[in-house]
Amino acid sequence: MPPQILASVITLQALHGLPAFETVQELRCGLRWKAACARGLHAMAFDPSLLA
Repeated sequence: MPPQILASVITLQALHGLPAFETVQELRCGLRWKAACARGLHAMAFDPSLLA
């Protein structure tokens, strides 16, 4: 995972107060989260253990 994407995800996670699993679910399904993290519509998310 590129560090700039991981930093964006961690920032969004902290802002929304979500646990790792829900954060990855948002990244998989949420169009706003994908746009904020510069991910394409069909980009794969990562395993929640990366955030733990």
